[in-house]
Amino acid sequence: MTRRKEAGPPAGPEPMPEKPRLMQIDYRAHIDAQTAQPHIGLRIFPSKIPGNEIVLRPGINTITDEQWDELKEQHGVKAMLTSGQMRVFESPSIAKIPVYEALDLVQRTTEIAVLRRWADQLEPHRDAPMWKQVVTALETQIAEASTDIHGKPAEQREIRLAAPV
Repeated sequence: MTRRKEAGPPAGPEPMPEKPRLMQIDYRAHIDAQTAQPHIGLRIFPSKIPGNEIVLRPGINTITDEQWDELKEQHGVKAMLTSGQMRVFESPSIAKIPVYEALDLVQRTTEIAVLRRWADQLEPHRDAPMWKQVVTALETQIAEASTDIHGKPAEQREIRLAAPV
């Protein structure tokens, strides 16, 4: 006689998939040789999978670890990392870096989510004399990045991209 296996306790809910870890990449826009103007965006195709391109705007960009693993292997990206045109930004808070560096980052960054997170981080320092200029620049940058070229509200201002790397 075969014994029927008894069912064990009911399985609990399936574990939630782990959220991808996000990284911050600081991209300094390079100068277009034809127009002598800085590019305001860069599109990188780390693989031949259609739609898998990564778009970087000047300043801080948030990407996943998986994207970074593909991106950092690109010849053009390696050159930008070596030259200092691109770097991994590792500070947990904009309030933990020197004021002059924070001001530079705020003025170059156009990713709305990053700017809003920084605004939250700087709220306790809002009235501190040394942070006032950064807070003002942050408010200006959020207003500019969240309107289209006609001044109408937009989630994110569109960018003209540099040639693919």
